[in-house]
Amino acid sequence: MARAGVTYHDIAKAAEAIKTQGQEPTVDRVREHLGTGSKSTIAPLLKRWRSDNGEAADVSGLPNDLVEVVKSLHERVQQMADHRIEQARQEFETLKGYWKVLTAFSRGTVSPDILLSLLFLHKTQNGYSLVLI
Repeated sequence: MARAGVTYHDIAKAAEAIKTQGQEPTVDRVREHLGTGSKSTIAPLLKRWRSDNGEAADVSGLPNDLVEVVKSLHERVQQMADHRIEQARQEFETLKGYWKVLTAFSRGTVSPDILLSLLFLHKTQNGYSLVLI
């Protein structure tokens, strides 16, 4: 299984921490703070964070509790979205692996025994179907 990559939420948290330390969040600082992530992954997410935080919303007159609840809700929704994106990325990688095996089989470079070892019967409402594992 592919390793989990850094998410927007990870970048946002790191950028906030760096900003709190009185420094400007840069790709290198964020990467150092996280201890992982490629610059090509971090850069667009950091750009998005900058865009999202470019102009702070005017919250004057709103109760602090309400502002905190909305921030918390936004963070939770972002985490859920990042999680769904990561699941989709993992499913894609799995399907890409299946595609490689099937392509190799169609070219005759993978034996039928190997292909059969990747299949199993799955019971459905309408009977059974073969499923790649």
